[in-house]
Amino acid sequence: MNTIIKPAEEESINAKPTNEILAYEFYLRGQDLLRKSRYTKDSTDLKLAFSALNEAIKIDPEFIEAIRYKAMTFTESGDYDSSLYYNKKANILDPAHPNFAGIGVVYMYSGKSDSAFKYLQMAVDKNPYDPWANLALGQIYYIFRKDVIKSLFYMHKAYELAGDSEAEICNSLGWGYFYIGDYQKSLEFLRNALSLRQECQLVIEYTQVLAAQRKFDEAIHFLDSVCKITTCDRSCEIMKFYIYTAQNELEKAEMYYNNAINSGYNRTEDDIIYLAYLYKETGREEEAFSLLNNSIQMNYNLLGGKIRSWDWIEIKSRLAAAHSVKGENEKALKYLSEVGNACVFGTPFYINYFPGFYKLQGYPEFRALVNRNKNEQDSLRAQVKKMELREEIHL
Repeated sequence: MNTIIKPAEEESINAKPTNEILAYEFYLRGQDLLRKSRYTKDSTDLKLAFSALNEAIKIDPEFIEAIRYKAMTFTESGDYDSSLYYNKKANILDPAHPNFAGIGVVYMYSGKSDSAFKYLQMAVDKNPYDPWANLALGQIYYIFRKDVIKSLFYMHKAYELAGDSEAEICNSLGWGYFYIGDYQKSLEFLRNALSLRQECQLVIEYTQVLAAQRKFDEAIHFLDSVCKITTCDRSCEIMKFYIYTAQNELEKAEMYYNNAINSGYNRTEDDIIYLAYLYKETGREEEAFSLLNNSIQMNYNLLGGKIRSWDWIEIKSRLAAAHSVKGENEKALKYLSEVGNACVFGTPFYINYFPGFYKLQGYPEFRALVNRNKNEQDSLRAQVKKMELREEIHL
């Protein structure tokens, strides 16, 4: 698809960001490290991004794009006041091109939905050809209003404007289609994201989509193939641990878990619940319950603290999983009901995949929840199909 660029956008694209070559090199490095940190979740990458952007601004104090990316880095680190300060500083330096989207994303991260909508809508109204403003507006429709249809509309608009060259946009579309149960399109977008950025988090997400369909053999084959051409050995090992646990091949699962740990992998809160399930099923109940009790307390503490506006999905998914492994079925069902189809958004506790939920299948409340989620997905896919026929979105 050929994107039409208006004169104002062309002028902005062709504008030289700085006359200082070294500042520009630091800026590019900071930009890449910031994007990398979103996949790796590594605070070191975020610190290095700060350092590179600070060097760029030190060389050219009026380097507007570097200042805006520094604001974005503060947003990712959770320092929202500093992010607003630098966004506003950039807008003072360049009043002709105010960065409403950057301010909107700050409010999105901090859970201030009204302000987030206000600024992101202003960003799209001022520049409807900005793919990132459209992407952020699509994300906020999902996060705050659970309006997946409008979310996909704006994400597709971002994709049409940017083409298929931005991994972040492809990744968001992949999860949007996963939410509505269109796994083929989800895999297509995630595969494209992975071709653009060989990030291990994308390997994990692609595997999760396959596993959610219980395509376990295909998932293992994918991991065997991708780990030959990437440096994601630890991610591949831990995903095999998940998959073999889901298949109840627990001896093999534990082998892959130990391989990952022995190679330097730092286990996550999600890993702990899978490990507790494995321990419980192999007769190590004391160890299992110790892990589960600590996990449950930690997640309750997180819910009561300062979290990003979408972290509740992961936290409540973990609580549902942990309570189910403990046999606290009413609590597990409560959190599963609250999360609904949102639990597919990047967590390994998908309702058809996590083995701790298998014992809930005899409960009428669980069957009703599965049916509710399926009916929602069917309805959403039908609506998306109508959007395609009306040519409101293009595939």
